[in-house]
Amino acid sequence: MSRIIMQALLPAGAALLALLPVAANADTIATFDWVAFQNGGTGHGSGDLILTLPGTMTGPGFNVAFANVATAKSAVTGFSYTFSNGDSLGMGDLTAGTLQMNPVHWQTTNTITPAGAPTGIYLGTTFQLSGFVTPPGGVLSPWSVASSGGMVTLGAGDAQLRITDTGYWKLDSLTPVPLPAGLWLLVSGAAGLLGWVRRKATAA
Repeated sequence: MSRIIMQALLPAGAALLALLPVAANADTIATFDWVAFQNGGTGHGSGDLILTLPGTMTGPGFNVAFANVATAKSAVTGFSYTFSNGDSLGMGDLTAGTLQMNPVHWQTTNTITPAGAPTGIYLGTTFQLSGFVTPPGGVLSPWSVASSGGMVTLGAGDAQLRITDTGYWKLDSLTPVPLPAGLWLLVSGAAGLLGWVRRKATAA
């Protein structure tokens, strides 16, 4: 193999090897279930929240900071909620809504036993999501998902017809995103090729 070809292959092999730290830091999917309780509200409701977080979380909890609110919002990859009156919110409502949070991170609590809820690990981020939704047979109404100190209040409707549910997002699972098997074969093959090219280049 000519020196020119080997010199051309070296940067390509190095670029493929750069995938190694990326591969070692796969995303992690955090799934939360709604745990409802009455706290002056009108009902319970049900729902789930899914976050896709960068890196491999070892658990049991996590604290992941983001550069800005937009990237933190993009980490929400699944959301559904049904209010106690039957109205519901979905991922589309959340995507169109506005997120406010400070500091800009998603984090969980330690293992705690909140009022009216079982012992577990809960979403501890202080944030507020808000927007507008038109329920079936209804009119355009504001909605909000507010979390402070782990307790979450979900509301929809105007002041006279407002539905308010209270509860917590309880961590159900932390699941690393599986990496494609072909990626490991590609990277390991690139490592072997790069080593061979370097040896040939040295020998030349």
